Amino acid sequence: MASYHVFVSPPFFGASCVIQLPEIVFTPGRVDCPTSPETSEDYEFPHFNMESAELFDYFDRHFDFDPVETTSLMGAHGMGQMTKV
Repeated sequence: MASYHVFVSPPFFGASCVIQLPEIVFTPGRVDCPTSPETSEDYEFPHFNMESAELFDYFDRHFDFDPVETTSLMGAHGMGQMTKV
């Protein structure tokens, strides 16, 4: 198992803990699709450095999210950070 030190962002400044997680091997694709993960289709993904207006537009077009829903999702992903110890 790998140990990760988790640093928590506001409102819990300074809080941290060490958690044990099993090593997980990720295999892309679906077991029920014979051509997976290969495809000739092109997909648009959000870029890591999008401005907020671009991000809101992306989530509106792809998921019908409003700005509050998009902000909530991005905030949830930004609550903590894991670093391997």
